[in-house]
Amino acid sequence: MHIQKNISLKSLNTFGIDAKTRYFAEYNSIKELKEILDSEIVEQNPLLHIGGGSNLLFLKDFDGLVLHSQLKSIEKIRENDEFVMLRVGSGMVWDDFVAYCVSNNYFGMENLSLIPGEVGASAVQNIGAYGMEVKDVIETVETIERIETFLVAPRWLFVRIETSGGLVGWGEASCEGRSETVRTAVEQLSEYLIGQDPFRIEDHWQVMSKGSFYRYGVILSSAVAGIDQALWDLLGRSVGLPVHQLLGGPVRDRVRVYAWVGGDEPDEVADQVAAQVEAGMTAVKMNASGKMSPIATAA
Repeated sequence: MHIQKNISLKSLNTFGIDAKTRYFAEYNSIKELKEILDSEIVEQNPLLHIGGGSNLLFLKDFDGLVLHSQLKSIEKIRENDEFVMLRVGSGMVWDDFVAYCVSNNYFGMENLSLIPGEVGASAVQNIGAYGMEVKDVIETVETIERIETFLVAPRWLFVRIETSGGLVGWGEASCEGRSETVRTAVEQLSEYLIGQDPFRIEDHWQVMSKGSFYRYGVILSSAVAGIDQALWDLLGRSVGLPVHQLLGGPVRDRVRVYAWVGGDEPDEVADQVAAQVEAGMTAVKMNASGKMSPIATAA
């Protein structure tokens, strides 16, 4: 995180007014942005996020913090005969993005060429020209907005992740006998994830698994697994594909499963197994004996 002082904004507004800002910061990742937003400077000063500055008229210096995005990546998410889906950084110059699309024969946005500004602000302003509006080509504007957990008796813990664009993904973080502890771990990891790009799944896994001094263990691994599943589920929903397709395709056409029949009451086991066989099951799981008293201690 690098916050500068007394910086001219002349190059960041189309009127070319040489106004100065008390503090100025550019960020190259969501992580950097989060660090800036968590700083004392944000708590103590007015905040202004700018793009290309085409709708700004500075009448005086800005006594606060000005933020500017340097996220300029373009990533192809999906393509078929009807459309192409791209993920674009908020700091990409809008006209450069339109030129990229035209040069790659991704037609549909050429009417929006030469409009000043950056991609991140285009959704806010809903820029348009010649009968075309950017809302017609934006699928979603995404950051992780909410992470919730749900304890389901007797042992399950489910994780729900929702993005700012309304996409939702689900994962399971169950750890029998310790699900409430795992729930706390998910809440701690949420502090890092809120505001992040939900599609940087591998990056998030690396940070969550290896970003602290103490790594792994059943509690942390369960929390990370539930979040990881939810992010993959979210990505699959966003592109309309099952997750196994995103991971390289299926490895089998069917999976044999078993049914749990208890076994605490031996005289009921035969009927319980018969019921599962009748339901179509070919395997069952049960306790090896009936209920037993706790083993007495040496005392």
